Amino acid sequence: MAEAVATSGGAIVFAGGTVIVALLALAVAQIPFVTS
Repeated sequence: MAEAVATSGGAIVFAGGTVIVALLALAVAQIPFVTS
């Protein structure tokens, strides 16, 4: 049970980090949708 929770937690953190990096990349690229 603990291993399953740790695995899912890591996946969530990884997914969250990926989304943050993508948003930062869009912001740096000055995409109108992001900056508006």
